[in-house]
Amino acid sequence: MRALVAGGPEAVRVEVLAQVLGVSKGGIYGYFRNRDALLAEMLDIWEYEVAESVIEQVESGGGDARARLERLFAIVAAATDGPVRGTTADLAIREWARRDAAVAERLRRVDNRRIDYLRSLFSSFCPDEDEVEVRCLIAVSVRIGNHLHAADNGKQSRRLTNSANLCRHGDRSRDSGDSLLDTAVVIAPDIPAGKSGTATARSDRKLSGDVRAEVARAVRYRPAVPGNEGRADG
Repeated sequence: MRALVAGGPEAVRVEVLAQVLGVSKGGIYGYFRNRDALLAEMLDIWEYEVAESVIEQVESGGGDARARLERLFAIVAAATDGPVRGTTADLAIREWARRDAAVAERLRRVDNRRIDYLRSLFSSFCPDEDEVEVRCLIAVSVRIGNHLHAADNGKQSRRLTNSANLCRHGDRSRDSGDSLLDTAVVIAPDIPAGKSGTATARSDRKLSGDVRAEVARAVRYRPAVPGNEGRADG
């Protein structure tokens, strides 16, 4: 995986790896019958580690959906620089998938598994299917960028979406800013580029006092059309 990140799939060659590891080519061929077998097992390990292994780790801790989401985000954040779960490895796989149909299909399977799991957690406390989809897309955008993920589109059309931080005036947090009460997803459809619009931030928490909303992240989605996949602009 480190070789893939450094130089792409062309860098994952038996001769190069043998030299780096200080072993003979025959030593590597004792584990893999050829280079294709090596690449396939590398992808198998990546797929398991970034999808099923993460989900198993989250589920093993128990708790409700909110607790599992917090655990999931903590696990992902801690693996930012990891050789398999890290962001650079993720991006290297995506670059590889642009040139290899088999890798692209595997990537689509992994991304669908990831986002389906996110949907299952968000939907347990978000009854609105549109809101569930937008929350998932924002989570993906924060991690790898929406235009890079390969999952199939959900029911939510690609529209302008915001996440709004709900704060209460006067409560101070340890970073000297107002305390964060909740983050809500706001859908504001059909707003032309460069224009403004209004939308309502709805929280499923019980809020009281002087509460205000501040836009935390905005993403504009351009709908997919034949021959052109939908994109998101931060």
